[in-house]
Amino acid sequence: MDPFPEILPVEEAARLLKASVEAVAAELQSGRLRGFRVGNEWRTTEQALREFIGHPDNHPLGTPEQGVGSMSHERATNAGVRAAMSGGAAWARVSGFEYTWPLNVIEAFPEAYRAQVPLGSQVVTVTIGFTDREAVGMKDRRRAVVFIGSPNLVPAVEFSGANDFDKTGLMASVIKLPRRSGGGHQHLRPGQAIPAEYTNGFRLGIYSDVVRGPYAAGSMAVYATKDELDAMARHGLIRALWKGWI
Repeated sequence: MDPFPEILPVEEAARLLKASVEAVAAELQSGRLRGFRVGNEWRTTEQALREFIGHPDNHPLGTPEQGVGSMSHERATNAGVRAAMSGGAAWARVSGFEYTWPLNVIEAFPEAYRAQVPLGSQVVTVTIGFTDREAVGMKDRRRAVVFIGSPNLVPAVEFSGANDFDKTGLMASVIKLPRRSGGGHQHLRPGQAIPAEYTNGFRLGIYSDVVRGPYAAGSMAVYATKDELDAMARHGLIRALWKGWI
């Protein structure tokens, strides 16, 4: 029998995260930090905190000096990303690796693929690592993380396997609005205008329609099968472009 998880009140979670109680409560209410209510009081767990801290959008994601790519002064554009991926990237199977998230949480990616993507005068290394982990109520849900850069890996976006992944190979990754749209880390919601970057060449749908379970976001997402590495990479490159890494 699995040990009962350590349950934390909001005040203790705020102390561990070095954040205000109000900020942590807002994350719980938004669903970005997993938790539950007992009456009118929120609770979370140590594991949920580790997942929250380890999520690609919840920690500093690097700078060009940290090896995000072979960068030049010329900034990539969305048109450049689209053109670079239009003919498909030359993916190569590479050795599995481990990535250390904040709080020294180490995650192994036994299956990985890498490609060099030319963007103008730049060449950006994209690595996609696959693993299995407990997520959204499923013990061994398939997961893929798109990393930008070399030699240091910077996580850009992550894909979660659909509940029927074993049959369909389908995965989904939430679309988050760029700061220029006033979104910050805000999810793109159904009914909102689709950013131009995602109006061509992507399959879009609602995340929770295919990744079903507790706390699954009802947000718009990119759909891709486990073999559609170009789509995954393009999603990651767009996120990197919005973040100003390339």
